[in-house]
Amino acid sequence: MRLAEPGKNSLPFGQILIELGWIEASELDLSLRLASESGQPLGRLLMERGLLSGFELQNLIEAQALLRDGILEIAALRPSMEFASWCGISLESALLFLNPGFAEFVPDDRRRLGQILVHAGYIKPPALEDALAACRSTGLQVGRILVLRNQLEESVLNAALQAQSLLHQGVIDLEQVLSSLRVLRLGLYSRVIDANAVLPLGELVMHAGLVSERHIEDALQVSSLNGQPLGQVLLIFALLSDSLLNAALELQGRVKAGQLTASMAVRALSQIFSRNCTMSEALACIESNSEVSLSVSTFLQLTGLFRGCLREIRHIELTTGFSREQLPQLASMVDGDSLRAATRCTYLIRQSLLTLEQGLLAFHYSFLSGADIDIFLLRAGWVSPRTLKEIARSPVCRKTERSFVPAA
Repeated sequence: MRLAEPGKNSLPFGQILIELGWIEASELDLSLRLASESGQPLGRLLMERGLLSGFELQNLIEAQALLRDGILEIAALRPSMEFASWCGISLESALLFLNPGFAEFVPDDRRRLGQILVHAGYIKPPALEDALAACRSTGLQVGRILVLRNQLEESVLNAALQAQSLLHQGVIDLEQVLSSLRVLRLGLYSRVIDANAVLPLGELVMHAGLVSERHIEDALQVSSLNGQPLGQVLLIFALLSDSLLNAALELQGRVKAGQLTASMAVRALSQIFSRNCTMSEALACIESNSEVSLSVSTFLQLTGLFRGCLREIRHIELTTGFSREQLPQLASMVDGDSLRAATRCTYLIRQSLLTLEQGLLAFHYSFLSGADIDIFLLRAGWVSPRTLKEIARSPVCRKTERSFVPAA
């Protein structure tokens, strides 16, 4: 019995049927078209058309998992699938009957996706049992069912599948998978600043550096007691001038109208306050700098690891436009290795060389194990040595790396 190489045999459900010789390509094409038109899962439609029995569908789902997890190759599965179908028994029973040595390769249940999600705290055991029952009746994979039922975020499923793949490749162990996913849950479910959100007036002037958080809290209390607008209270306390209040209200209106993002409004107000410039001058200054889709500060928020300085990181997110501008401020609250790893992952995500989930998992592994981020990326096979060399040679990267070295 020939074992598979991890990650090399992830076949679609229909392709497995063809490889086993259970269905012709033309029949599969017809079934796929009918499934698409009716909105039914392929497995259920094949059962309705009499092309599969219930236990054959269940065995095919198990076969798909064994192929995906790198336990067996399709050629080794074929005789056991035939035997299981003829006898009406489970695929595992057929494998053990025909190949007694297969017992050594039966995967630990804890390494299965559903169990990983349970032990990482994303779902409860009853939800998994219900999803597995639906999996057996529809042919859909358990992760997809949990997403369709709104019991799991798509980003979490992607991260868990990536972690499971690393586990089967031997890059990380089960405890590291669970630790990473548990911490990742804090980041993926945390509130990250929405660049298009309309910030309340208090947050806008506070993030722009005009008023302290304590002053805003006091002013909000007075506003609540007296029924006066917050802006009027700030004027009475002489915390804002008329011109700055008017500028803040105008910027708020522009964000609401979709003309500016929240972070652009914060930076414009900060420019007006610090440089004593006009609204048009401030907007011209910040609009000349295009904003990036992902910054280092956003990435650090998503990791869920820096809860103690989250407020400060979010402030940096709103008041800076480029990752390079953020680094000196972030260096005062995040250690050099973590900042380097976050910068590396952010760059690779922005270049579409990593998915967000891959970047977060790589960062977590590096953070929790102390391993160099580049070594992990190479072991996982997510980035080539050539890519890392090109990144290291880039002028921007060399400048960034030097900024992590503390002054003598």
